[in-house]
This record gives sequence, C-alpha cells and structure tokens, in this order.
Amino acid sequence: MDYSYVVLYQSQTGNTRNIAETMYKAIESENKRLVDIDNTSNIPDADVYLVGFNIHNEICSIDILDFLEQISGGYIALFSSCGFIPTEEYKAAIEKKICAWISEEVQYMGMYLCQGKVLEKQKTVMRQNMPDKAEIMNRMFEIGDSHPDPQDYKNAVAFVKEIQTRIR
Repeated sequence: MDYSYVVLYQSQTGNTRNIAETMYKAIESENKRLVDIDNTSNIPDADVYLVGFNIHNEICSIDILDFLEQISGGYIALFSSCGFIPTEEYKAAIEKKICAWISEEVQYMGMYLCQGKVLEKQKTVMRQNMPDKAEIMNRMFEIGDSHPDPQDYKNAVAFVKEIQTRIR
C-alpha cells in the first residue's frame, strides 16, 4: 500500500520549517504534501501526518492543538526544535501534554526533538523568567545557535525512515 503523507508544520524561527522540509524530502512516496499551518485552515486528508511546531512552556500553539484534534484516523508523529537541550525527560513532558489532544483512533508513532536557535526576544523572556539559571541558559543558547545542525537533519531523516518501516 502506498500511504499518503502530510508534513504539517508551524515555525517562528525557521528551525522547524527546515526540519519539515528535510522530512518531506526523506519520505519515500510520491503521495505527499508539505503544509505550513499558518497558510491554511484545512487539513489535507492523509494516512500519515508528521506534525511540527515551536515549543513554549512544554506545549505547542493552540493552532497545532486544533489541527491535532481534527485528525481522526491514520498515523501521527510529532517533531520540533526547541531552545532547551532536548533530553528524554523534556521530550516526555511535551508528549504527555500534546498527546492528550490526539484522538484514540490515531496511532501515535513518536516524536523527534532537536535543539534549535532561539530568537533574541525569546531569550530575553526566558532569562527574565528564570534569572537564577542565567549561566546555564547562556550556554544553552550558545549551543542552540548552531542548531539544527547536520546531525539533527540526519536524525530527522532516520526518524522518517523508521516511521515508514513501522507502518509498512
């Protein structure tokens, strides 16, 4: 069976868009679409949805949650780049919040998370909200300024390949 795919994303800094484009190119199917959520109000029908977003306070935007809630069948995987170092614990916290919006009729396939650049205005807000962690945050921002990096893109491709293998 040739599954249909939609790579649906929302990106403020361009990090998530770049990951989305990399994943889209990695999908081994002619039946695929790349959709910027900020340019549409309709979800294209698909068998497999790869949904990418920005993370703020361990959650995505309400726009993404609304789209997730509308998907009523098939497979779904999530992806994002984030300002924080993407530990398994951080990823699990994000998944727990977001998966509550995914229908039980949809088979959840996991999440790909990598570090990304943070906008200067967001850095300021994060420093103000966590003044006691300024040194750690400055190191994290310094590391993040070079992400997504080539290894992040390679890992994104591997994530897509793994999903395609699992659903076949």
